[in-house]
Amino acid sequence: MAYIHSVPGRLRVKTRSFRAVEETRQLCRSLATWDGVEEVTFNPRSNSLVVIYDPARVVEDDLLAAIRAQGHRLRPGTSLLHLPAPVPAPPAKLPLSPLVGTAAAAFGGALGKALAGALIKSTIERGVVGLVSAAIR
Repeated sequence: MAYIHSVPGRLRVKTRSFRAVEETRQLCRSLATWDGVEEVTFNPRSNSLVVIYDPARVVEDDLLAAIRAQGHRLRPGTSLLHLPAPVPAPPAKLPLSPLVGTAAAAFGGALGKALAGALIKSTIERGVVGLVSAAIR
């Protein structure tokens, strides 16, 4: 059974038929000569082949047909995963107005002071209660 993973411009095929290392290297050299194929990488340890190509100039189905034509078994039942093209990043966030930034900083500072004051008060109260309890015993 073969494994095929595809995103526009990158095709990865993994199949046991790539165990014939010399024939697979010959396939890599052949694919590398195609107009629009930028890089072909073969990993004999994992029996996988990765083709980096320009999707505007190379059709993925043609690459798969060429691999099949070399005698590699890629049955129609092969798991084929197509991912959509990447979604463009949203536009940069608009800067906050100076008034909002100043208000947020003032609120953050006041909140920090209040939390620090509550922590100090609680610590002092616990200390006093501990001293009084020790003195009574």
